[in-house]
Amino acid sequence: MIYLYRMDSSSPARRIARAAVPALVLACGVCAPLVGAAKKWPAPALPAGEAPSAGGAAERLITEAAAGSGDLAQVARRAAAVASSFRRWAREHLRGPDFADAEPPAPGGWAARAAPRLAAEEAAALRAALTAPDDVAKARAKQVLRLRFRRIAVLRAGESAALRAAERDEGLALHAALRALEAAEGREAPRLARAIRELLLERLEAAASGDPAAAGPAITGCALALLADRVRPGWRQELLGRGLFLDTVLAGPPNIR
Repeated sequence: MIYLYRMDSSSPARRIARAAVPALVLACGVCAPLVGAAKKWPAPALPAGEAPSAGGAAERLITEAAAGSGDLAQVARRAAAVASSFRRWAREHLRGPDFADAEPPAPGGWAARAAPRLAAEEAAALRAALTAPDDVAKARAKQVLRLRFRRIAVLRAGESAALRAAERDEGLALHAALRALEAAEGREAPRLARAIRELLLERLEAAASGDPAAAGPAITGCALALLADRVRPGWRQELLGRGLFLDTVLAGPPNIR
């Protein structure tokens, strides 16, 4: 730009440059919103018709929640399609940090004994937080986070990253389907949404009672997202913009007060 201003104002190069700079600024202003729009969080909505699903953990849980109610089968397939579609979107746009513990706990010993106990306590805390009244939800969320980060600290190298990545993929897929069902009209969709919430609480209760397989990453990830809905408005855009995991987004910044 210094060179442009040193040029003779009547030179052809100066006239071309003076015309090109405003056009470049305008183009940047137009393109920036388009780039932001490409990464906008998908709106929760059921597809008009059934669509094939990839058959992940979220889809299996949706099918399980609809089992025994034949009139929910069709809406369950539509909700499963939402989960599959969201998972594909999340893997493209929600790329979390890739790291491993610098000094992982040794296999066996106290760390191996502590991890299952902390997982059970975390499941109990998640269930309590999801069912807590609004005035104590933030306090219960803090307890969930305390247990979560204690649990992360005793996991072996790579295990914590794998768990949190699976929660982001499968948990958010289930959360997207649940929110789409709750936003849909009619009787079947809200019924299935209630059944999914009941199944989620049942799985967390079973995990709290000593069955760690009952609450996999789809359950804990969805529970963390539902808890963030209550205590961290705007968490979706923070997750999208900063590339974090669900527990770190729930923790802050800004921190839960």
